[in-house]
Amino acid sequence: SFSTEPQRLPTGLLIGGEWVRTSSGGTMAHVNPATGKVQAEFPVAGDSEVDDAVSAARRALPAWRGLAPQARATLLQQVAQGMRDRSEELGLLTTLENGTLKAYASAFAQFGASWFDYYAGWTDKLHGANLPFAGALDYTVLEPVGVVGIFLTWNGPTGSIGMKAAAALAAGCTVIIKTPDLAPFTTNVFGEICAAVGIPGGVVNILSGGTDTGYSLVRHPGVDKISFTGGPETARSIQAACAESLTPLVLELGGKSANIVFPDADLERVTADAAAGICGLQGQVCNAPTRLLVH
Repeated sequence: SFSTEPQRLPTGLLIGGEWVRTSSGGTMAHVNPATGKVQAEFPVAGDSEVDDAVSAARRALPAWRGLAPQARATLLQQVAQGMRDRSEELGLLTTLENGTLKAYASAFAQFGASWFDYYAGWTDKLHGANLPFAGALDYTVLEPVGVVGIFLTWNGPTGSIGMKAAAALAAGCTVIIKTPDLAPFTTNVFGEICAAVGIPGGVVNILSGGTDTGYSLVRHPGVDKISFTGGPETARSIQAACAESLTPLVLELGGKSANIVFPDADLERVTADAAAGICGLQGQVCNAPTRLLVH
């Protein structure tokens, strides 16, 4: 058991390595999903704060992309360890912000950390190729795309951070993370971890807010790519906004999965696992096995 109201619910905007507690967009109330009561007010990033975050990310980009790959790898590994060290805190905050069962919540932080370890191993393996071409030297060079705007999932933000931010940072990009309005706390702990291990200010920026904050980030000309996970209705609007500026966009809108059942399967285990898979977290999981393909 644990207190439903911890002493600290981290709120604020992380812009250029500095925490901003007040913003032009005002505040939003966060409601504890278990009690239905407001448990914190958090700042809403307006156009001004979005512009500041993009400017900070662009200023930090040359030094971060120019950092030796092994140095980036070491920092990402330290972030992973920091997430593990604070997994209990991250788990508690996850429960308080989105209602995830405590048994799952700390595991999300461990899951996010594993992605940072994985992508740390890619930092020195991203390279181009020499191509055979008669009479000329023909080669490709892989370069960071630039500033990446990241929209996290409300139901598993710490895992989403690992899958999205770790890849961008490993490639030498800087990031602006838009927290879900239903889950604004855990991402700020991630920002604290990044600062503690020495990630330079401006490499990781964190903005909280609602729909207006998100669209301000999507439409900003200083953002080079957008990564969004969520529902199709919001995705259509984001896709239309990105189309205006031809900003590259990655969408993940609920990748449901299948269980494949072969003739030699243990049917008792199959039924138990299938039920747990679809009912776990009330089915609010993007990889919930919603289909059974049975021989």
